[in-house]
Amino acid sequence: MREPHFLTLTERLDRLERENRRWRRAGAGVLIVIAAFALMGQAIQGVPKAMEAERFVLRDTGGRVRAALGMEADGSVGLWLLDSAGKTRAGVGVSREGSPVMALADQTGKSRLSLTLTDGPGLSLRDQDRTRISLSVLAEGSGIYVWDQAGRERAVLIVAADGSQVLGFRDKDGKVIWKAP
Repeated sequence: MREPHFLTLTERLDRLERENRRWRRAGAGVLIVIAAFALMGQAIQGVPKAMEAERFVLRDTGGRVRAALGMEADGSVGLWLLDSAGKTRAGVGVSREGSPVMALADQTGKSRLSLTLTDGPGLSLRDQDRTRISLSVLAEGSGIYVWDQAGRERAVLIVAADGSQVLGFRDKDGKVIWKAP
């Protein structure tokens, strides 16, 4: 008499285990569907159309600043690229007056080459201390100027807007030693 009762209990237990497995599978399926909807909601939102800040800083894996984009206290804006020693090596920006500027610097961070556009394009080449060669194009004419190590103008070539030209050289004291015309 105990055997039929034992079989009934075993059958009932098997049926309960099967139902339990079905419920667990159904629950896992519901969780997967909920997770899929949540992830799809994230994908639908996508990337923001704009990010706003006064300054963006890019750091290398060692935490050193390697680039910066931002506003300066004087109202200018620029992008600066730095070497691994933290020295500014290149920059491009716009002055507060609206003039674009590009500059390249040596390993000490001193500007050696700059390109500006104010009244006209200008290119300046510098040594450690000062401008040595300058090219400029203005409405009144174009010119090339050369200075010595002491900062004295030594040579000039100017072509005026009317087509006239001047070529001149100065000695170390600033005295004109040759000029044409």
